[in-house]
Amino acid sequence: MAITTNKRLRNRKYRHREHKNARRELAALVAAGGVRCVRCSEPIEPGAAFDVGHDDRYPWLIAGPEHPSCNRGAPHRNSVSREW
Repeated sequence: MAITTNKRLRNRKYRHREHKNARRELAALVAAGGVRCVRCSEPIEPGAAFDVGHDDRYPWLIAGPEHPSCNRGAPHRNSVSREW
């Protein structure tokens, strides 16, 4: 049941008006240039593919533009425990 709930929440997150508006605004910024990925701080080239990044702790908060590889690799990097 938890998987279904998570999937439903994830799908709802991307259909939300706030997400669509953020994507539109970020697309204009990325097209203008000078935007950096909020995860790796490397530049996102104008016209390049990007994802709308969400906060890791509070996934309903939008963090900013991210490279697709940075965004889509985040769940794995965040779930791997660290040895202290």
